[in-house]
Amino acid sequence: MLQSLRQILSVLICALACVLLSGGPFAMDTGILFPTQSGQFFFLLFGGIALAGTMGASLLVDSRKRDGNFTWSDGIGLVLAGYITIHTLILWNTTAPERYWGLLALVVLYPALRLLDKKYLPYILLAIITAGAGQAIYGNLQLYGIFPSYHTGFKMTGSFFNPGPYAGYLVTVFPVAVGVYWFKERLFPKSWQQTLFTYIAILCTITILLVLPASQSRAAWLGALASLGYLAMIKYPWIGKLKNRLPSWRLRMLSLPGLILFIGLAGYGLYTFKEGSANGRVLIWKVTAAMIADQPLWGHGVEQFKARYMDYQAAYFKARPDSTEAMVADNVTYVFNEFLHMAVELGLVGLLLVLGILTFAFFGKTRQGDKQIWVALCRAGLLALLVFSCFSYPLEIWPIVANGLVYLAALATWTTPSINVPNKGLQGIRIAAGLALLCCLPWAGQRVLQQKDAYTTWKHAFQTYQTGAYEACLEDYEKAWPYLQHNGGFLNNYGKALSMAGEHKKAIEVLTQAQNYLSNTITYTALGDSYKALGKHALAEKAYLQAWQMIPSRFYPKYLLAKLYEETNQKQKAREVAKELLEKEVKVESRAINEIKNEMEAILIKFNK
Repeated sequence: MLQSLRQILSVLICALACVLLSGGPFAMDTGILFPTQSGQFFFLLFGGIALAGTMGASLLVDSRKRDGNFTWSDGIGLVLAGYITIHTLILWNTTAPERYWGLLALVVLYPALRLLDKKYLPYILLAIITAGAGQAIYGNLQLYGIFPSYHTGFKMTGSFFNPGPYAGYLVTVFPVAVGVYWFKERLFPKSWQQTLFTYIAILCTITILLVLPASQSRAAWLGALASLGYLAMIKYPWIGKLKNRLPSWRLRMLSLPGLILFIGLAGYGLYTFKEGSANGRVLIWKVTAAMIADQPLWGHGVEQFKARYMDYQAAYFKARPDSTEAMVADNVTYVFNEFLHMAVELGLVGLLLVLGILTFAFFGKTRQGDKQIWVALCRAGLLALLVFSCFSYPLEIWPIVANGLVYLAALATWTTPSINVPNKGLQGIRIAAGLALLCCLPWAGQRVLQQKDAYTTWKHAFQTYQTGAYEACLEDYEKAWPYLQHNGGFLNNYGKALSMAGEHKKAIEVLTQAQNYLSNTITYTALGDSYKALGKHALAEKAYLQAWQMIPSRFYPKYLLAKLYEETNQKQKAREVAKELLEKEVKVESRAINEIKNEMEAILIKFNK
């Protein structure tokens, strides 16, 4: 009886994991704000709750006397999860942001896969390939205008909000699909399996190759090449032995400059393809280095990059008032390098823990000979993700993170364990863990439903704000505030609406709170407006200056500063700012810039008299 129940629960866990991995990328909810990102987020949360409940039941009925099968990756991962929790809730004394709860939902996926029977893991990987094929077909149909894009500036985004994350998702699937096709005879013993999954792999590979160039994501291209090269060395062993075939040291010496030249030309080509974008990322990395230097060991805290980066960028330009890099600066929420991101938020301690997990994932010895190819496929998918991580922000995209966790869990299952935990005492731990998971389900489900309702209310409030009904939208913002008071985007929206509605004291309170989660030029210009309305001109001046120093190429913060000086009759300062704006280089011509210049000319005429 118990054995049958265990089998049923195992099949259910496998099915839920497949649904989570294949449905997550397509999840969308037009009833809430940010339908693609938020849709994927809530699909993950609900899927995580269902998976946690099933895993809890499975732990309770698992009465088998068996030793624990743990690897060093499991142990380091457990330490990392505890470190992030302590880091978030205790060390920095902050309330856990939404991202932390999303990570918890994904963390459920890892032990669920580790407890699952090894025979189910190939089906989960094949679910990833199937979802990748569906996304690639979707992108092709967008290119041909059959389906709409989810970004006004791009024809193709898949079910994502931007071509970059879309390409990142596809590149984590691509090497697994190629590997299934290349090694089908060794992966599938039955002919019908070879036929079925070969067709799926071919479809996935071809459709991804059709859309990946159109994404214009250099990071995705590099990830695809790196993972494909890794698989090619396994498929064609002579590639790895090529160096031994060179006839002499002279030929080897001649080949080295050629390799360096090729890498240099490829790098230069990728740089010039989007030079402005590349220069912008270099600027972000420079400023990020200063953040790491200030808190090298423990970091600034989970989600604190978004809260603090723009202040560091303002300090960077304040120390370099004539820097040409100001022309590529913008409001920044992503590091475009996940290793630097982890160093900023978790410090070197957190980064070393992550690198430890990756080391065991790539260099652990394969436990079973018949699983060597599956191990290679998982490592190729993980390699594509890591290369993409060096130039983008995949850890902000839940379906990509889910794929990465599957690869880590499969590698931990199929590689040699280094931590042996005897059965004595494990049964009690299993029962305690199962009960804890089941007891938390009602609270977690209620909390997720409340959060989703808050996003629906936020969308209604934002739409009302867009119509100019600033006072009318406040009721919805206040209704959503208890559940979104740690969401920086929400707090900025709410604070700006309060400022526009004339509720300046409350606006300052909300915008000041927003700085703990997301700080940018919008935050400071809205603060400046409210300080100015309350007659706190010195604070308004400071806020406008901070907004300008964050992005010196912008006209609007300095325009607000000039109007402040004009209205407070600070003639000399008004003339200086007006003259500066009239002589300022324009990054993008627009009607607003022309109107600002006209007003600056009027200020000069007024005060020169």
